[in-house]
Amino acid sequence: MKDFSKPAIVILGYGLNPNGTMRTILRRRVLTGLAVAQFFPQSPVIVTEGNPQNGRTEAEQMRKMLLLLGFPNDKIIVEDHANSTVQNAQFSVPLAKRADTSGIILVTSTTHQGRA
Repeated sequence: MKDFSKPAIVILGYGLNPNGTMRTILRRRVLTGLAVAQFFPQSPVIVTEGNPQNGRTEAEQMRKMLLLLGFPNDKIIVEDHANSTVQNAQFSVPLAKRADTSGIILVTSTTHQGRA
């Protein structure tokens, strides 16, 4: 039987405001990812998406929010090169495998689930 006690929690990005700040939808995704992480304390959180605005990437902004909320830096994996949902998967899955995880829990928004 497979052990599912250490899934990677992958939070998908959502476009930043032109000034580089996070939109409400992205902040909600981070809060949801943080809530999920409470159930899997051994799991890393992968924040994924590039698409910089004002010199900031979505992944970096998500990382900063997680740190601000007390999530440990050593449990955050930043993937800041993806420019699409397809690339989110292409780039995040190998990171999850390298972190020796048992699977992936995907955090996104309801309207994005079909594409994700």
